[in-house]
Amino acid sequence: MTHGAGDVVYEDEIDLRALAGVLVKRRYLILGLMVAAVAAAAALSTFVLSPVYESEVRFFLPRLDQNLGMTAEQYARYAVSEPVLEPVRASAAPEVSLQAFAQRFSVKLDAGNTVLQVKASAPTAEGSRRLATLWLEAFNAGVQDHAERRLNRALADAEANVASMRAGLEAVGDALGLEARPRDLALEIAAAAAYGQQYGAALQERSRLLEIQANLPSHLRLEMLLSPTLPAAPSAPRTLLNMTVAAVLAGMIGVFLAFGLEGWQGSEPAGRHEASKA
Repeated sequence: MTHGAGDVVYEDEIDLRALAGVLVKRRYLILGLMVAAVAAAAALSTFVLSPVYESEVRFFLPRLDQNLGMTAEQYARYAVSEPVLEPVRASAAPEVSLQAFAQRFSVKLDAGNTVLQVKASAPTAEGSRRLATLWLEAFNAGVQDHAERRLNRALADAEANVASMRAGLEAVGDALGLEARPRDLALEIAAAAAYGQQYGAALQERSRLLEIQANLPSHLRLEMLLSPTLPAAPSAPRTLLNMTVAAVLAGMIGVFLAFGLEGWQGSEPAGRHEASKA
């Protein structure tokens, strides 16, 4: 075949028929590797790898302002922190290190960071639900303790703020010699006149904190969306997925081997022919 002066001749064009011929020729090698890999993956998933069950729990996060509670991200980090996991580990698996025990839990924020989803894994279905139940109790207790401590500090600061505004006027009340009730009323009026809106805001903040303190259990009660579940089937190993991945990888390896063997066997006779001519 002749080519014009402007024609470009490609000496390394890929012959798809030749490639397909190699795959057909080496099909038993490729299929054999795939069958062996699938069988090995099925055997490992069934007889070697231990089953893993996951119990899930989901709830709305407590609705407290950030000065008393936590942000959604802080709640998520706190869920797998030492104060929460240590009592669970001590009850469920004291022989396991805390770092290894933490790997049994996964945490996720959903619904615009308003819902916390936690999964606890164990070798048995009942064991995973027990872990999730113990975790929920420890988390709830920890959140309540955290909120109570911050509320007590905030309330003490609010009381001190109100007291400091009234402290300078105590001498006036003593000088007037009023009884307790008229004296307190006079101090309220004097403080309001002296500090204006600042005193009113301090009183409102103290009242707000006292109201939260009186109803703290209801503020911290977790609104459950899903109580700790009893899984019906293991989440791992995923036998079908493992077999599929093994088949794909074995097929790729088989294709590489097929072309490698074809290239090696194709170059060997040419090398011998060159040696005989010499």
